[in-house]
Amino acid sequence: MRDRIVYLDNNATTAVAPEVFEEMQPYFSQLYGNPSSLHSFGGNIAHKLDEARQRLAELLGADEDEIIFTSCGTESDATAIHSALTTFPDKRHVVTSTVEHPAVLGLCEHLEDAGYQVTYLSIDEQGRLDLGELAEAISAPSSR
Repeated sequence: MRDRIVYLDNNATTAVAPEVFEEMQPYFSQLYGNPSSLHSFGGNIAHKLDEARQRLAELLGADEDEIIFTSCGTESDATAIHSALTTFPDKRHVVTSTVEHPAVLGLCEHLEDAGYQVTYLSIDEQGRLDLGELAEAISAPSSR
């Protein structure tokens, strides 16, 4: 009998759906230009990227300028947090949990070094937040 692989780390990375792979395959082998380049090879890729942004915006019911493509989860986490801090520059308090991804925890440590207050919420043995602790953290005077 063949060994059967049971993969339980889809939170970290997962297989690409066949239809996504089919759509993306040309960009790994034929259409690999840098969309930020000034030459036409890159410009063609920029056009395809704009088309993808438009398709995704339509699918999500969003505006195209709300769609930001990132290269990985770490970059996505940092972009989301920095976007919130830029949108609300007077807010200098970040609330997270002690079990967040290391990318978020590392960024929060950096933010503390930059003068932000960071509250790290604990979780119980079931992996749940204490909602009272959360409410207290987000309503604390320092978070305003």
